[in-house]
Amino acid sequence: MNRTPARIAVLGGYMPFFNAIMPADFRDERDRFASRVAGFAGAEPYYLGLVDSTAAGEAAGRALAACGPDAVVVVPTMATPAG
Repeated sequence: MNRTPARIAVLGGYMPFFNAIMPADFRDERDRFASRVAGFAGAEPYYLGLVDSTAAGEAAGRALAACGPDAVVVVPTMATPAG
C-alpha cells in the first residue's frame, strides 16, 4: 500500500521576557530544539518557528490555515506568552 506521509505542523513556544537573563544563544538553541522535534514523527514536517508574541501566533495561524496539516504539534520550549 502506498501512503503519503502525514503533514505535521510544528510550533515552538517561547517567552522573550527572559532574554535578558538567558545566554545569548538560548533563543537559537530553543528554535533548533523545536525544529528537530518535527523529524521524530517520520512525517512530512512543516516547522512554523517560535511563537513568542500574539503577532507571531496570528502569523502561525495563517500559515497553518494555508498548509492544511494533518496534525499540529506544539513544542513547549519554555514558558510562552498567554496571547
